[in-house]
Amino acid sequence: MKIEKTQKKSFAVIGKEGSTEDGEGFIGRLWDDANSHFEEVKHLAKKDENGNIEGIWGAMSDFSRSFKPWEEDFSKGLYLAGVECEVDVKAPEGWTKWIIPGYEYIYVEVENDSTFSKMIQYLKEHNLHLAGAVHDFSCPQTAKNYMFFPIKSTELLDNLDKLHTTKLGVERIKRNISLDTDHVAWWCRDKISSPEAVIVRNGKNWYVEIDGCVITVNAYSYTIITAHKN
Repeated sequence: MKIEKTQKKSFAVIGKEGSTEDGEGFIGRLWDDANSHFEEVKHLAKKDENGNIEGIWGAMSDFSRSFKPWEEDFSKGLYLAGVECEVDVKAPEGWTKWIIPGYEYIYVEVENDSTFSKMIQYLKEHNLHLAGAVHDFSCPQTAKNYMFFPIKSTELLDNLDKLHTTKLGVERIKRNISLDTDHVAWWCRDKISSPEAVIVRNGKNWYVEIDGCVITVNAYSYTIITAHKN
């Protein structure tokens, strides 16, 4: 397998949504539905400079819609069969729009039914952790199919300039991790931007694990709430 790495900022997909609770073969049925009604959203598809559709996505999420990996050994979750579009477009009736957070991905062309399991093993062997749900991607220009495995969220990294904390936050963080500096926000920003940081979003917060501690950041206000020893 040829494994490559890329970064992709937050993007939107309009498609047909279903879940594993819909029974065996539900993904195929979603694609049949999406393909048979594609004219309804074709004009909304994001295009490159040559007018080509940029991407067809089988986006995934856990049931909380936090874009965490499928649950119970990757057997239960949500799936959206659709096309990449601009973030600000409105989904037509009968369609659903997801806005997927930005991540650093490793991706690989799908060779056979074992591609997913081989990649999970690759992640374990290289001490890499899934930062979110895996996505299917089809390139309209080559008709090749890929799997994208998010290994680090970039949404928080793209907004480091917005990080801040409160007076109580400074006191809490200094006390929890015995930090000897008054520049707590700068210290947290430096840790979060480290290549070794493991960044995961869970609900309304980001959790950053680095150097034996966990930093908690509100995902909406970018307030550094606390930090504690791991």
